[in-house]
Amino acid sequence: MERTQTVVWLARHGETNYQYQPEIKNDQARELTEQGKKQARAIGQYLSNFTIAQIYSSPLWRCRQTARIIADCLDSVPSIEQGPKLAELYEEDMRARQGRAGEKLLEEAVQLHKGSQIVAVTHQFLICYIVEDFYFGNPFGHRPECGELYRLLFADSRLVDIALLHPPTDNEVSSGKNS
Repeated sequence: MERTQTVVWLARHGETNYQYQPEIKNDQARELTEQGKKQARAIGQYLSNFTIAQIYSSPLWRCRQTARIIADCLDSVPSIEQGPKLAELYEEDMRARQGRAGEKLLEEAVQLHKGSQIVAVTHQFLICYIVEDFYFGNPFGHRPECGELYRLLFADSRLVDIALLHPPTDNEVSSGKNS
């Protein structure tokens, strides 16, 4: 039986203009700072070395901004699909349910884009849920920072590896240190 590898690049949105706030209206209005835009550009420039078939994004503005900047760095611009299952949740008891929904969305995307590479731009809690669920703990020893990128490798539809990648900064990309 031939095994098909699919790669999901899981990105946390770039730095925002203020920290998380439990008031939903205020938190949903957060947008990227100049540093957050640089982080998104660094992810996009890194991903420009690959052929990306689709970008999925949380519908929240900070993720949509990050996804657009990433797409603008790619040679062939894939469409950006907003996935409410990738959105931030504000009630603690709903986070595990949302994490499972986000995981289900990834499973569906892997089936739809079998053998391709896709990007999902989302939030800290969902990345934590997926990483910790896969490893039964967090092997990276920290919470995902703004602008971090994870590579999820699927063999057929089974998640077989997760790697934390730190895309280069703008200075490293422009000086040719993108190795």
